[in-house]
Amino acid sequence: MPGLDNPILWPLLATAFAAAFLHAVLPTHWLPFVLVGRGQGWSTGRTLGAAALSGAAHVIVTIVIGLLVVLAGVELDKRYGGLLPVISAVILGGLGFYFLVSRKKKSPQVDSPAAAPIRQFASDRAALASLVAVLAFYPSEAFLPVYLSAAPLGWTAFAVLSLILAGATLMGMMLFTSLALLGANRLRFERWERYERFILAFVLFALAAMVLFWRP
Repeated sequence: MPGLDNPILWPLLATAFAAAFLHAVLPTHWLPFVLVGRGQGWSTGRTLGAAALSGAAHVIVTIVIGLLVVLAGVELDKRYGGLLPVISAVILGGLGFYFLVSRKKKSPQVDSPAAAPIRQFASDRAALASLVAVLAFYPSEAFLPVYLSAAPLGWTAFAVLSLILAGATLMGMMLFTSLALLGANRLRFERWERYERFILAFVLFALAAMVLFWRP
């Protein structure tokens, strides 16, 4: 298939998985489901179902925005010829630099979810809609330049990246939501959050250099 035999695809796929999975580690991707599920008296299955639905909305919005980013990049490449690798590298490097120097807003403490405030809604529908909306309007920004970098590889590569985005995001969300429901908060996931930006910055810098300079 076109683009799938390109050596640069595999680093892109690894970067895509890392970006999506690390993003799912953030407490915003699992803690609200634990708290709202407890407040509404939901079963474990229902709480995980809400996480899966919200994750699907999160993935769909990211894919749609990624599609627009790729179309804009391809159009620029047609107009100015050969600029797509440079544009991709600049965006990747710029986002990596942003992750490296920016300060993350402190997330809710997750040392003891049992002691955290429990949000109750008037109805289960309102609770579910609120959870879905939170992630639907919070696309994975680290994934968008990965899409742009894969633009020269064709739409098959875009589809593969989208599958990785969906799989890694849902896997991460379901895993960490399940662990939190089982009382595994003592693993202190917030410690991983501290290093997420540094890891992503390193990966994005490496990918930017590869897109810009590697000519297999």
